[in-house]
Amino acid sequence: MKQLIRILVLLFCGYTVVGQSYHITVNSDFQADSLHIKSYNNKEHQYQVFQSTPYQKQVIFKGTAPLVPGIYVLEADSTRILEFFISDVRVEKFTINIDQQNIRFKGSPENQANREFIQKMQNYDLKMQQLDQYFQTLKNGEQTLSRERLQLIADSLTQQAELIKKDKLAYQRKTATAYQGTLFSSVILATMEIPSPPVEYYQSKTTYYKYLLDHLFDHYPWRDDRLLNTPIPHNKFQFLAQILLQLEAKDAIPSLIEYLNQSKKSNEQYSSLFDYLETVFGSYQSLLKNEDLYIAMLENALANPAIDEARRERYRFELDIAQRNRKGSQAPEFNILLKNGDTTSLYKMESPYLLLLFQHPDCPACVDLRVRMESMDQLKLNIKSGLLKVITLFYEENEAAWRNYLSKSAHPDYLHGWNYDTKILSDNLYDLRITPMMILVDANKKVVAKDVLPAQLEQLMIDIAKKN
Repeated sequence: MKQLIRILVLLFCGYTVVGQSYHITVNSDFQADSLHIKSYNNKEHQYQVFQSTPYQKQVIFKGTAPLVPGIYVLEADSTRILEFFISDVRVEKFTINIDQQNIRFKGSPENQANREFIQKMQNYDLKMQQLDQYFQTLKNGEQTLSRERLQLIADSLTQQAELIKKDKLAYQRKTATAYQGTLFSSVILATMEIPSPPVEYYQSKTTYYKYLLDHLFDHYPWRDDRLLNTPIPHNKFQFLAQILLQLEAKDAIPSLIEYLNQSKKSNEQYSSLFDYLETVFGSYQSLLKNEDLYIAMLENALANPAIDEARRERYRFELDIAQRNRKGSQAPEFNILLKNGDTTSLYKMESPYLLLLFQHPDCPACVDLRVRMESMDQLKLNIKSGLLKVITLFYEENEAAWRNYLSKSAHPDYLHGWNYDTKILSDNLYDLRITPMMILVDANKKVVAKDVLPAQLEQLMIDIAKKN
């Protein structure tokens, strides 16, 4: 009987805790129709309405399920009022007092400290702006200063700016340490500015961007998965991708691998970083697709024992595909039936450049591409000059569909072929998961460019024209 009573008490207490999972009181006095709490969706990379209520001077947001740790936004109608942190599902009861003077949190030391931190950061930024404005006033003012005098002032202001940055960094570190273990602390660490590069790093683009890469994640707390419910990782990953693309692959890959390895401290962080970079470097729809970086990523993922089998299988397939038909490699040979009834093969076709347009005649994207190609002036000039031949390639078994295309839609300036033995598909010679697919080869059938997007085609035509 005592055991039964103990179980019932535990069940009741558990229900009570869950039943009051979060309770946020907002006291305010302004004009609005409604108040909203928004949570961050790390799949869509945006804040979305989590809970709404008609505006009153006192509003209570509450629910029976705990709020997921992350950054939340309070809005009045469509105006953002503030952000607040949820660090721990066990501490989700506090009050926000908003008046014309300030915002105060009661029952949440972390969020109150963040309000003070924001004010302090604004003060540092204001000091930097004042230094810049002072210099610009002297530089553009009526009073003429010698170059030497102006340089002395600039040096003095630079020293003052460095002291402000140093003081700011010390304050950030002190605050992060004081609130260690909270999301607030992790946000501070993750958003610390990259220190200014020494003068010698500005001597070349490579040294400058490598410096940024070396320091981009200096303080980033990879083990804190709560950050994934904030915009911060996505913004950092975007900046990382931008910097990597400024460098040659041989210079970018070591830093890419270094950060992938650092992110392995958390499986969730690793997956988030990998998934974002995959959309940039590995997606067919990405104008920034980079095969060298994507292959390095896939090899890193396959060497990661924490990757689940479903991802591992997909990565193996992606790596196999990515390593085919690479720039500089020989395009695979295949047989072709031409419009006039002649049979030939890829390697028997002669042209300084050959654009292979793998397509299905009636697919909407294929039709759209052919229409867009009609307005590409350099493409037409390259065909006219004999620099380029375009061949549309049908690779499925349906000969009737190809014949119908020839009679109705075949462009007179292009060659049109059918891989009549369908070896392209059966032997998986080319990656045709997405059509249309364009590959440019040279006279020796070496791949010049693969996975060419419509938006890239005309520039590619300009580039080969300049080389010839």
